Amino acid sequence: MAVEGIVPKSWNWSVSETITTPPLSIIRYSSGVTITVEPNKLQVTDSNVENGPGNSKVAEIASAYVRVLPHVRYTASGNNFQSLIQRDSPDEYLKGRFLKDGPWHDSLNAVGIRLIYPLDTGRLTLAIDTGEAKLPDKADQQAVIIANANFSRNCGNHPDHEQVAEFLGKAMEDWSHYEELLTNIME
Repeated sequence: MAVEGIVPKSWNWSVSETITTPPLSIIRYSSGVTITVEPNKLQVTDSNVENGPGNSKVAEIASAYVRVLPHVRYTASGNNFQSLIQRDSPDEYLKGRFLKDGPWHDSLNAVGIRLIYPLDTGRLTLAIDTGEAKLPDKADQQAVIIANANFSRNCGNHPDHEQVAEFLGKAMEDWSHYEELLTNIME
């Protein structure tokens, strides 16, 4: 990735792990960024982002990758976010927040919801569920609410690498929309 300038040498990131097979390539950097390439998908993730994508290089890396391979037929682009929300008894919280009382409520263990909103050229899928996570201030796994957002936008005509870069550039706007929506849903 450094050879093509996708991850500039000036960032001083060392590669902590690589996996390369015909259908899959993974590069993990010491910074917490992982680049995964599959035949029909490019995914760039950053495990060290707590307060949004403002300090992340994910959109920059993905845009650089797309510019290096402009001939690829890109069909969609997505900005994805995940949040862990601490609540006492997360399962009970979601049941109380999203379900009306009734006979189905008593024997129900958990509630998970998926909300879909339209975007200009795609859709936002917001999934809210419960799970377990190791939180920084806790020694062991804790029950939490997990929110996942996928801002998926469809690409137009080929070549569409500039459109993909434009969509990736909406990361901060998407993050703000996600935070506001999640705040309104969870209050």
